[in-house]
Amino acid sequence: MLSVQGAQNSDPGASLLQNASLMSMVPSLSGKNVCDFFSSLSQIGQLSGWSHSQMLIIAKLKMEGNARKVYEASLQNDKELTYEKFKEAMTSHFKETPPFATEFAKFSSAVQFEFENVKDFSIRVQGLSQKCLESDSENEKVSESFKEKLLLSKFISGLKAHIRAQVLIADPSSFAEAVDFALRVERSFEVASPNVNVISQTDSNPVEGVKEGFTKTLDLVLKQLEYLNTRIDELDKQKDKPENNCTNQPPSQRRDRKPLKCFYCGRLGHIASECQRKRRDYQQGGQQNRFQSYNQMTFDRQIPKN
Repeated sequence: MLSVQGAQNSDPGASLLQNASLMSMVPSLSGKNVCDFFSSLSQIGQLSGWSHSQMLIIAKLKMEGNARKVYEASLQNDKELTYEKFKEAMTSHFKETPPFATEFAKFSSAVQFEFENVKDFSIRVQGLSQKCLESDSENEKVSESFKEKLLLSKFISGLKAHIRAQVLIADPSSFAEAVDFALRVERSFEVASPNVNVISQTDSNPVEGVKEGFTKTLDLVLKQLEYLNTRIDELDKQKDKPENNCTNQPPSQRRDRKPLKCFYCGRLGHIASECQRKRRDYQQGGQQNRFQSYNQMTFDRQIPKN
């Protein structure tokens, strides 16, 4: 057993601390971990049978850093300090709350999701507005009329485009009126263009409808396959035609298709034996012309005649 000094003042029957070895399981109270600290202290204290006065003394022993500074500045001189009062003071001082800028950014950027209906979107926007616009401080309290106008403006601007256009034309004066009108617009669009992916509940036999759709799809696929097979057969036949296959033609025919070129003058359209320039040069009787003529005659002998 461990004697706890000072416990007699608040609870005379709690002078002896049971299961004192479990105190090592209680974490230190630094300030930021205030929620985890009191949760652990409450569970261990309930398991060990500690009273609130004993838990208050343990909490004082576990304080460090900013938590001890806050205690010494505001709670140390309180003669009527209880565990519940101590817990509430520490929790309210160190409890982390999101800054106003973060909450307002979430509210101002809220838009209706693709598969989110108007009712769910209105509830979400209203919840975001309550988080960022409501304050416990009297000096920072926002007027109700301003909150209503801001909520109405954000709700309309965040709606889907086809719904927002209709709501802007109606020009509702309150948030409730805007939500009601947006719901009616949403229902009208659902009636005008129902979701084709959802089976209608009015069908007498939805299974037959699914079978019929599957059969039509299968027939369409079969027709496409038949068309592709026909096209492939036509291409194969075109490849097998003699005029499209140049390898089946004799070598002489393949050579005749090439343009004629004169090896004497280098021009296209005739051969050396028909070259007019060769005849003119030969008639002039120059040495160079005779040499070229001799070369051409030698080349002509090498060409086999048909």
